[in-house]
Amino acid sequence: MRVFFTVSISLFYLSICHAKFLNFQKISIKDEFTRDCYKNCISISIVLVEGEWKKEMILKRFTKLQKVYRQCSIEVGIKEFYKVKWIYPGDGLFFDLLNEQEYSFFDGAQQLLLDLNLKKRPLAIFIDSFDHEINKIATSIPRVATRLELVSLNTLWITNKVNDKEYLEKEPDSYSVFAHELGHVLLNEGHTFVEPNLMHYKLEMLNGTLTEAQCAKISENISMFQ
Repeated sequence: MRVFFTVSISLFYLSICHAKFLNFQKISIKDEFTRDCYKNCISISIVLVEGEWKKEMILKRFTKLQKVYRQCSIEVGIKEFYKVKWIYPGDGLFFDLLNEQEYSFFDGAQQLLLDLNLKKRPLAIFIDSFDHEINKIATSIPRVATRLELVSLNTLWITNKVNDKEYLEKEPDSYSVFAHELGHVLLNEGHTFVEPNLMHYKLEMLNGTLTEAQCAKISENISMFQ
């Protein structure tokens, strides 16, 4: 009983402390980025975790994403755009996106999602970095990659590492990492291994092209997000 009481008090204390770490600020954006979806379109939510990312940087990447999906006659808009300040311990956000919720870490990505409590999907989150043990510049969690009850379902994460000079020198000009990660969610697939396209697994084989089959599948799948 004594141990249980001590643990309960500690968890309660952590939850109170954590609540003040997260501060929402809704960001206004131009009408050209917003869209009411009816047919052949999808709107996404965006969260900027305060740090190296700036709104203008994200919107520039979003414009490139829009261009990629227009080749499929699909319009992408922004439903809501938030900036949050979340102070977590350690070097980078702990990567626990594929773990069960009961085993999520206090300084982890799942905890951030639980605190955000945003229901709209797809949800794109821009962070400085994951923890140093996870060498990911970006990732996404489509249905095929996890269980349907997980809070990380249909989220995509882009770190500031995509802005590193070393990475940008290797990235193909027409390619969009934002569009690529959203593609995993909309296609509900992993990478491709044959012809060069947006979803190839090799960096040198990536470009901004979606195949006819990919366009058809995305058009079919977007209805579940509306």
